[in-house]
Amino acid sequence: MTDATTERAMQIIWEDVDALLEVWRSSAATTAECFLDACESPIEKLMLASLAFVFHQDWGPALNPHPAFVCADPNDRLLIEPQKQIGAYRADFAITHRHAVATGMVCEVRAVVECDGHAFHEKTPEQAIRDKTRDREMTSEGWMVLRFSGREIVHNPRQCAETVREAVRKEHMRQVHRFVESL
Repeated sequence: MTDATTERAMQIIWEDVDALLEVWRSSAATTAECFLDACESPIEKLMLASLAFVFHQDWGPALNPHPAFVCADPNDRLLIEPQKQIGAYRADFAITHRHAVATGMVCEVRAVVECDGHAFHEKTPEQAIRDKTRDREMTSEGWMVLRFSGREIVHNPRQCAETVREAVRKEHMRQVHRFVESL
């Protein structure tokens, strides 16, 4: 990632830090420092802030933006975990949406969000092969994998987060429909 890209990502984060803090205060979750410090790069911080904003619109109090915080009802929650270990790999973000649909029926959507800076992804054929192998292994373990380039995240972080939210929502609805059809 270029210095200009890093600078722009950080500018976007800090321009909205007051609103971000308000979201976290309203859900009694954590401070921005704790939340963002789990990220390893500016584009990850920007993606995390965007995910928190977008998902908070839909889930509000059910949003658990950090694994250290446990929702009162483990069957009705949305958890965003930065730097989540999944098998042999560490995902930039793991998003788990659990929702009790009916007695005895809980839908669980699991999504991995990867933020691909140009310096570390698809710069060489070996890096591209490693990423594709990683995606296949996570998918075979039941995770939906969504990749975004650093450029996409910096230019339109909200759209990237909305794409994730929509993918999670569609998978949730697919599971609900499958449950209803089985009745």
